[in-house]
Amino acid sequence: MMAWNGMENLDLSGVTVKQGTSILGVGRHAVKVIEAGIKTDEVKKTHTLEIKYENDKGVVTQWIILNHPTSADSVRIGMEQLKQMLVLMGHEGSASPAPSWLVGKAIGVNIKASEYNGKTQTRVNYHYALSDEEIEKLGGKPATLDDAIPF
Repeated sequence: MMAWNGMENLDLSGVTVKQGTSILGVGRHAVKVIEAGIKTDEVKKTHTLEIKYENDKGVVTQWIILNHPTSADSVRIGMEQLKQMLVLMGHEGSASPAPSWLVGKAIGVNIKASEYNGKTQTRVNYHYALSDEEIEKLGGKPATLDDAIPF
């Protein structure tokens, strides 16, 4: 280990630079869930499902509010988003699974831009069904059953 002598003249010749990951832009994207978990805000006493999606063009994160003690509307919207997403992923949708169930599942997301405090932000505003080909391209399994029914 060399002694620190400041930034000037650091030897960078053996350093490999990894390409950064892009944030998915506005529009429709076929994506796969790469991470999902519950985030708790101890101060606000809220619980949010954080879902990270990815495809070959980039990533996007979505936060779905599942518990908010002072906003019934936020919870209602969150439950609607969760159920829609689960059903589109092939889940029966009457009770939610563990967040880990989502990991590896493919789905379509529509991303929109909105203004907030003078800044433009992008966010997932709805989910949509993918074709079996789109799901397979992402490495997921189709939600439909193609098995022949024996008679």
